[in-house]
Amino acid sequence: MRLLRQLACSLTSLFNAYAGIRTFSNSLETALTASALAYWPWNPAQISSSWANLSFSILLIALSVIIRPSSILFWSLLGYTLLQKSNGETRMDVMAIVAVMGVISALACFLIDSSFYGVATFTPLNFVRQNLLNDISSFYGVNRLHFYFTQAFTFVNFSMFPTVILGMNMLATPQNDHESRGQLDRLRSARVAVLGTMLGLSVLRHKEFRFIEPLLPLFNCFAARAMVNNYIKDRLARPATSPADVSPLERILSARPLGFILRSSISLLAAVYLLGFHYRAQVSVIDYLREVPDLQLKSVGFLTPCHSTPWQSHLHKPHLAPNGTQERLWMLNCEPPLVSFQNSSLSEADSTANTTTYQNATESDEDSERKRETIATTKQMNETREYEDEASEFYGDPTGFLRARFPGTVDRGYPATDKSLQSYQWPSHLVLFEALWNHTSVRELLQTLGYQVVWNQTNGWWHDDPQRRAGSVIVLRSV
Repeated sequence: MRLLRQLACSLTSLFNAYAGIRTFSNSLETALTASALAYWPWNPAQISSSWANLSFSILLIALSVIIRPSSILFWSLLGYTLLQKSNGETRMDVMAIVAVMGVISALACFLIDSSFYGVATFTPLNFVRQNLLNDISSFYGVNRLHFYFTQAFTFVNFSMFPTVILGMNMLATPQNDHESRGQLDRLRSARVAVLGTMLGLSVLRHKEFRFIEPLLPLFNCFAARAMVNNYIKDRLARPATSPADVSPLERILSARPLGFILRSSISLLAAVYLLGFHYRAQVSVIDYLREVPDLQLKSVGFLTPCHSTPWQSHLHKPHLAPNGTQERLWMLNCEPPLVSFQNSSLSEADSTANTTTYQNATESDEDSERKRETIATTKQMNETREYEDEASEFYGDPTGFLRARFPGTVDRGYPATDKSLQSYQWPSHLVLFEALWNHTSVRELLQTLGYQVVWNQTNGWWHDDPQRRAGSVIVLRSV
């Protein structure tokens, strides 16, 4: 019964429907996590009964960590609870398997990445350096310390979050004859790993809902437990009746509790809106462009916040593929200020550092080096705070940006844009949001250049970025 309820929770999950179907690395991480948990030994007895299951689970874990290094936090907590229950010999065997699988996976990752990039590359290390040490991820937003507990937890579980909380409580003793102490022991270990992961991720400044998506399978387990326990409790509290005394409606409600039907309906209705209407035009515009003949679609420019639409995964236009730095399909970029405080050049800070050194002749070489590094690091941190990506620069002054970065007239040959330069060529088609089109100066400039609206579509009922993404999505064509 619990497995069926867990499956029902997964199938009616709003977050599964909205984010799980996308090609996020978190979606793959979630699939690997769920698969690894299926083979995970929750107690020492399961380890000794199937070393093959443990090895396969650790292999999946290693792949998950390579894809998203942050997942090591969850598995470290779950592994620690397992090792606590194991004896010394079993612990050594488990750690040996972890070491072997980890080395093999890391070596494979290194060889594949190095072959692809042409230089020695280990992407998980770069992930840690840029997102944790250099805090580049905070460029895309900073949230409050309690975000994962007060916002992400409730949104990811949506209408099921009260049920998840109930399922995470009262794990000390079985609540009915259908619960065993072994099941509760597994759930307690899972609870420690889940809460510890959310707490650990809370330390990082940049937070997103999808970062706790890999915990969703366990959230569904807790929800299923609460639902089954409530169902059993409700059935035991009812007076015994013969089938003849029970109406058809009562049979339906007893087999399918009203609370679950209500919560599932809320999730499904929200999923229908999000998948069918919300920001729908940002996908439909690519469908429209795909149908435009190649002879007409010479080039496309997106005057939108970066990554507002799908790209060639939906468009499928080979003639728009980039050729070196020449691009016929471009958008405003939002690249972060990639720096490495540890390995950065200190050349620009040399003069300042040398002045400081001469002012204190008794200063040791080590102190001088430390000061020079501090000056360079402080300078780079200040530059990072002041950094403004191209999309932000554009929306700060759209008309000024268009006049400064684009030619005064449209070349009817629609040449490709050289992305190595700080300028653009006017394309045959432009994509933008209605919020930008409503800027009188922008609209008049584009109309003067010969651009006309050839397609537009409503983009949902509300927007989380009304200054830039409000209104319809519009396609302009140079005529």
